Amino acid sequence: MKYIYTFYIWTFGILLFVIIAIVSILILTFIPAKKFSPVFKLFIRFLVKAMLIRVDVNGFENFSENKSCIIMGNHVSFLDVAFLAAFTPYYSIGIEESKHFTWPIFGKLVQKHGNIPINRGSVLGSKKTYGIAEKKLNDWAHLIIFPEGGRTDSGKLKPFKTLPFMLAKNAGCEIIPLGINGIFEMNNKNSFLMKPVKITMQYGKPISEKTVASLGTRELLEHTRSKIVELLDEKYV
Repeated sequence: MKYIYTFYIWTFGILLFVIIAIVSILILTFIPAKKFSPVFKLFIRFLVKAMLIRVDVNGFENFSENKSCIIMGNHVSFLDVAFLAAFTPYYSIGIEESKHFTWPIFGKLVQKHGNIPINRGSVLGSKKTYGIAEKKLNDWAHLIIFPEGGRTDSGKLKPFKTLPFMLAKNAGCEIIPLGINGIFEMNNKNSFLMKPVKITMQYGKPISEKTVASLGTRELLEHTRSKIVELLDEKYV
């Protein structure tokens, strides 16, 4: 079954994504990404359903449309990006590996969408990226960051990087924790095989600006990690 499903995803799923991406790129040439966001989310949700993926999302009430925040969650698969594009309540941008911006079609799409490239191999490059992100948060943004800095190999939560928490303190914005369960069983970086499973995404209560300001960077990291852990199944911790 998993081989049939894998073939289906890597053929029909990719073809459908390419069509959606090209249409979206053309529309984004004329319409700002924020205005197009509700339609784009519908496109990606349609893609997720077409790939026979069941997704249960909770916690939208923890967001404020006109209030900056950083969404922080566990990073499991390349599919995380698609799920977050589809299942955040408002227009959100992400910090994304710079090489992704060079990929045909996908690179143009994430650029048009407003994502921010980061060169993880360069400390100066990373600091520059977080400087850009801070300006966007000050202007208003819902920003997606995976504080692990990369996908997990085992399914379990990896150690967190400190830069995202320095960014949160400098920008003075709240953090919304996110726990994603099920994606590792569907697909992970160790295999190209796909398996149809149910995905659950749980957004936790915001870590307030007051709490972000009152804690040291390391304390904030540990506090945020504990809140994400609460949203994850035990096997991922």
